[in-house]
Amino acid sequence: MAARSLIGGFLGVAAALGGCASTQPSEYTFDIAATTGMLALDIENFRGSVEVRADPRVEQATVSATSSASMERREDENTAIADTWIEADLTEESARAVLRVRTGSSRENTGDHWVDLVVRVPRCGGVRIDNRDGFVEVVGTSGGTTITNRLASVEFRTNEPMTDPVSITTTDGDIWYQVPMGSSGSFDLHALQGNVWYRDRVQGSDKVYSAPGVYHARLNEGTNSIEMRTNQGNINVWVDEEPTELTRLFKRDPPNPQDFWFLQGSRKHTRNLPEDHPDVTRKQVTVNPYHDSY
Repeated sequence: MAARSLIGGFLGVAAALGGCASTQPSEYTFDIAATTGMLALDIENFRGSVEVRADPRVEQATVSATSSASMERREDENTAIADTWIEADLTEESARAVLRVRTGSSRENTGDHWVDLVVRVPRCGGVRIDNRDGFVEVVGTSGGTTITNRLASVEFRTNEPMTDPVSITTTDGDIWYQVPMGSSGSFDLHALQGNVWYRDRVQGSDKVYSAPGVYHARLNEGTNSIEMRTNQGNINVWVDEEPTELTRLFKRDPPNPQDFWFLQGSRKHTRNLPEDHPDVTRKQVTVNPYHDSY
């Protein structure tokens, strides 16, 4: 059986010249059958933030979306209009369900408008998120996890033991991964221009190898792959008794204007600078081998 819902359609978002306008969040609800076993999430957001929370106290799955647009100057118009669309689809088959959420835009330029998503479910046994230019926060889920973000940080916290493969990648952002006792995995952590912190407070980790920006370890003799990558940011792993209780006051780092000048390092190709240019030779940085996979 399949229960389908097309939500949002095209949402018109208007901003007055010189200002910014956004819609109020629209909430859509999906009933979860009592016979449904595993519920998985599959989310693709063209630009914005994504928040996912699994809470056994709720009985339904909800999707909330806030569409926003910034000012765009036009010769013949005093307003900027961003046409965004949102789709949500709940499919059930063989006592399993997948909630798919998609957002997109009818405009070629997606840099001046975005969608912030908040998804709440009673339980979640698997997550896939593809997002850009917004903070991704996932709390209380379990199962196989793949999170791909760009230009922002990722935070994953759960009290459910994680014993399945996990892949978290981002560019220009930090990664937090906090899991409880009973979790396992073979950790492969790389931060090209940042640090890696691995803190195991409750279980023994072995096969540990560390170097600047690199950390390998095996938790609880696990063979499931735990892979994390960021080209500019830090990776923080906590294995603790109450991993969801640890939060940070500031989750978004203020941008450094020099990061957008592309003066040095692995981004020198964006200015087509020769190898002997002063901006290149002043500080050489190894090219990120994982950049193309982002």
